[in-house]
Amino acid sequence: MKQFIFLTFLFCCILIANLISAQNTACAQSAKPIQTSSREKPNSLRKPLSLKDCINIAIAENPELKEAFYAFKTQKAKTGEARSALYPNVSLFYNYTRQQSPLGPLASTSFGKFREEPLLLNYYRDGAELNQLIWDGEHTISLIKAQKAIAQSYYEQYERLIQTTAYETAEDFYGVLTSQKLVSVAEENLKDSKENLKLVKAGFKAGLRAKSDVVFAEVPVESARLELTQAVENLKLSKVRLNQVIGLDVRSNLVLKSELKVIPYQIPLSTARKIALKNRDEIKYANNLIESAKEQLNAAQGNFFPTIGGFANYGYTDYGANALPGNLGWDFGLQASWSLFNGNNFHYQVKQAKNQIKQEKAFLRDTKLTVTSDVQQAYLSFRSSKQALNQAEAELEKATVNLKMVRTEYKVGVAQILNLLDAELSYIQAKSDKVTALSNYDLSIAQLKYAMGAPIP
Repeated sequence: MKQFIFLTFLFCCILIANLISAQNTACAQSAKPIQTSSREKPNSLRKPLSLKDCINIAIAENPELKEAFYAFKTQKAKTGEARSALYPNVSLFYNYTRQQSPLGPLASTSFGKFREEPLLLNYYRDGAELNQLIWDGEHTISLIKAQKAIAQSYYEQYERLIQTTAYETAEDFYGVLTSQKLVSVAEENLKDSKENLKLVKAGFKAGLRAKSDVVFAEVPVESARLELTQAVENLKLSKVRLNQVIGLDVRSNLVLKSELKVIPYQIPLSTARKIALKNRDEIKYANNLIESAKEQLNAAQGNFFPTIGGFANYGYTDYGANALPGNLGWDFGLQASWSLFNGNNFHYQVKQAKNQIKQEKAFLRDTKLTVTSDVQQAYLSFRSSKQALNQAEAELEKATVNLKMVRTEYKVGVAQILNLLDAELSYIQAKSDKVTALSNYDLSIAQLKYAMGAPIP
């Protein structure tokens, strides 16, 4: 009967432990996970990719991002480990004790006297015990909150790394678009140079042009071929860089469906600063470090209070071959401990925590200054690139009109071949400058969004 009661109690203890474990697992699973479904890479790389597609691939394939993600998950698991101190600790035990008792049976001696022989006692005890922390001056709760803030700081680092990956992808994405456009410009230059040479040769055959005009017209053709070859190589290199940043094989032949275009974008500098101070993950990271340091201070101050806990155990004691019968029993109660002096260890822990708070607040101020500087520089770059784009468009329009005029004059014999070649060169240069200015403008918008902590694109 006693064994049945003990087994029943043991089964209940194990059931309680399993229920507590299941509750912890459910709480961990109910926590909001990092959503990555919206960042899945496309099913096929054969279709044209947008900037958003490339960013999704980069986030899914970047090994540095995976490392940061699992570092966050590790810190989150440490939070659960710290929280486990608040739950009951249920365990099974088995004890064996061999004890010599001075009180034993009387034995006669050779002189007719009696003496006590020592008695060897064997104790066997098994059962289950439960320990529960009741109060420790908020020490454990503060440690849990501190670890939770640390885990959140790791999450902010992960989010910032996602934004960094998106910006680097945008940078190389626009690099490919720029290279593609420059290839088109080089092809147009080669075509126009061949047409000019054809026009000059026709005039030479008709006796209207000198042989020197043909020689002068042949030089731009060879130069255009060389520029086209260089532009094609630059395009290949830019695709290699894009493949590297998004984590694909460098031999992958990506096809992009976007083109360089003027993206309407306008935002006041003051608004950009406010958004950055609110959204930048570096500031959130610093705030979490301050929160963690404050909770560490609370935990250190909690060491000055007593620790109170409860205990209960239930088990069976067997005295072996001794005369005492075995028994099935239980006991429960409260226990408290209070450290009165430990070499000022608690005092220095409090002092350390206070200094840590001051350090993290200084780090927060420095981070805010850095963020404000980043926004200022990105905003100035955005305005400068916008002005450069307007100027490049004006120069291209001017060069286009001038080229048409010089071509007409050359056909009627008013302009010389050098005037035509100079006008052609100015036009190609103006067109290349517009492509570069447009690329810088689009990239400056991405840089400004990155400085503000806003999504890209």
